[in-house]
Amino acid sequence: MARGTFNGPIDATFLPRRHWQLNEPLSFQSDEIERDEINFLRKHCDYVSSNGTVTAKAGTVTDLASIPRFAWTFVAPFEVARAAVLHDVLCITCGEKLDYVTDFEFEELRILTDKVFRLAMESSEPEIPSWKIKACYYAVRLFGTRAIKGTIRKQMDVEVLRERNRVKREHQEAESRHNDNWHNEGGAHH
Repeated sequence: MARGTFNGPIDATFLPRRHWQLNEPLSFQSDEIERDEINFLRKHCDYVSSNGTVTAKAGTVTDLASIPRFAWTFVAPFEVARAAVLHDVLCITCGEKLDYVTDFEFEELRILTDKVFRLAMESSEPEIPSWKIKACYYAVRLFGTRAIKGTIRKQMDVEVLRERNRVKREHQEAESRHNDNWHNEGGAHH
C-alpha cells in the first residue's frame, strides 16, 4: 500500500568501494507526514520543502543501505535503496545537529527521520514485504543513534570537531557566567 510517492528511480553512479553518487535528485512526499512534523523537520533540515517533500540532491553520496552483508539473504540494500538514500540524508542532518539541539529535539528528529524511512519503504515499487519493512525500521530505531553519531564523527574533520567543541564550551561558559551574574545581582527570589 503506497503511503507516498517518489519522483522516480535512483539515477546514480557507483563509486568504488561501497558508495553511490546521485546523478539526479531523489525526492519523496507523503501526506502522512503531519504539518507540525514538516515544520519541525524544516526547522532542522535543508532537504525538506514546505509540503514535506524530502529531497536528496544530485551529488549526494550514499551507501544505499547499511545492511551487513550476512543479512543480504534476507534484505538486500537495493530492495530499500530509495528509502535508505533519503534516510541517509536526514540522518546526516541529525548528526550535524548533535551539538546544537537538545536531547529531546535530537530524538524527535530521529523519530521523524525513521518515520520517513518507513513511509518510503511502504511506498516502494516493487512492493517490499511488510516483514522486511519492519526489520529495517526496527533496526534503525534500535541502532540509529549509534550509527548517526559514528557516521558524523567519521565524516567531520578533526579541526571542525575541535572548533565546534570550542564554540559549544564558550557558549556554556557564557551561559554559566550569565546565570551566576543573575544570581549575584539578586535575580533569585526566595
